[in-house]
Amino acid sequence: RYFAFHRLRAHWVASPNIVFEFEKADPDAIWIPDGEDHDGLNDIFALVPRRWMFVFFGRWAQLLDGSLAVALERELSDEAER
Repeated sequence: RYFAFHRLRAHWVASPNIVFEFEKADPDAIWIPDGEDHDGLNDIFALVPRRWMFVFFGRWAQLLDGSLAVALERELSDEAER
Protein backbone atom coordinates (compact mmCIF):
# COMPACT_ATOMS: atom_id res chain seq x y z
CA ARG A 1 0.00 0.00 0.00
CA TYR A 2 2.89 2.38 0.72
CA PHE A 3 6.40 2.93 -0.54
CA ALA A 4 9.08 4.35 1.71
CA PHE A 5 12.06 6.52 0.88
CA HIS A 6 14.93 6.77 3.33
CA ARG A 7 18.33 8.31 2.80
CA LEU A 8 21.17 6.03 3.74
CA ARG A 9 22.95 8.75 5.71
CA ALA A 10 20.01 9.14 8.13
CA HIS A 11 20.27 7.34 11.45
CA TRP A 12 17.30 6.22 13.53
CA VAL A 13 17.55 6.64 17.29
CA ALA A 14 14.30 4.67 17.76
CA SER A 15 12.22 2.37 15.62
CA PRO A 16 9.76 4.31 13.48
CA ASN A 17 6.21 3.47 14.46
CA ILE A 18 4.67 5.90 12.02
CA VAL A 19 3.05 3.44 9.62
CA PHE A 20 0.23 2.85 12.10
CA GLU A 21 -0.25 6.58 12.59
CA PHE A 22 -0.11 7.14 8.86
CA GLU A 23 -2.97 4.69 8.27
CA LYS A 24 -5.18 6.85 10.51
CA ALA A 25 -4.53 9.86 8.28
CA ASP A 26 -5.77 10.66 4.80
CA PRO A 27 -5.01 7.58 2.63
CA ASP A 28 -3.89 9.84 -0.22
CA ALA A 29 -1.47 11.84 1.94
CA ILE A 30 2.30 11.61 1.60
CA TRP A 31 3.93 11.59 5.03
CA ILE A 32 7.09 13.68 5.23
CA PRO A 33 8.60 14.48 8.63
CA ASP A 34 8.74 18.09 9.72
CA GLY A 35 12.17 19.71 9.95
CA GLU A 36 15.48 19.60 8.11
CA ASP A 37 13.79 20.80 4.93
CA HIS A 38 15.80 24.03 4.67
CA ASP A 39 12.83 25.86 3.10
CA GLY A 40 12.19 23.04 0.63
CA LEU A 41 11.08 19.42 0.66
CA ASN A 42 12.51 17.15 3.33
CA ASP A 43 14.21 14.48 1.24
CA ILE A 44 15.42 12.29 4.09
CA PHE A 45 12.32 10.16 4.65
CA ALA A 46 8.83 9.78 3.17
CA LEU A 47 5.96 7.30 3.19
CA VAL A 48 4.15 7.47 -0.13
CA PRO A 49 0.82 5.83 -1.04
CA ARG A 50 1.04 3.65 -4.14
CA ARG A 51 -1.18 6.18 -5.99
CA TRP A 52 1.51 8.88 -5.70
CA MET A 53 4.58 6.67 -6.17
CA PHE A 54 5.50 7.74 -9.71
CA VAL A 55 4.83 11.42 -9.02
CA PHE A 56 6.85 11.50 -5.80
CA PHE A 57 9.79 9.36 -6.86
CA GLY A 58 9.95 10.91 -10.33
CA ARG A 59 9.60 14.49 -9.10
CA TRP A 60 13.00 15.77 -10.22
CA ALA A 61 12.62 14.59 -13.81
CA GLN A 62 9.01 15.82 -13.87
CA LEU A 63 10.04 19.16 -12.42
CA LEU A 64 12.63 19.62 -15.15
CA ASP A 65 10.35 18.66 -18.05
CA GLY A 66 7.33 20.61 -16.74
CA SER A 67 5.03 17.61 -16.32
CA LEU A 68 4.94 17.92 -12.51
CA ALA A 69 3.10 21.23 -12.70
CA VAL A 70 0.57 19.75 -15.14
CA ALA A 71 -0.04 16.70 -12.92
CA LEU A 72 -0.49 18.81 -9.78
CA GLU A 73 -2.81 21.22 -11.54
CA ARG A 74 -4.94 18.34 -12.86
CA GLU A 75 -5.12 16.69 -9.44
CA LEU A 76 -6.04 19.92 -7.66
CA SER A 77 -8.72 20.58 -10.28
CA ASP A 78 -10.15 17.07 -9.79
CA GLU A 79 -10.23 17.57 -5.99
CA ALA A 80 -12.05 20.89 -6.36
CA GLU A 81 -14.76 19.18 -8.43
CA ARG A 82 -15.36 16.47 -5.79
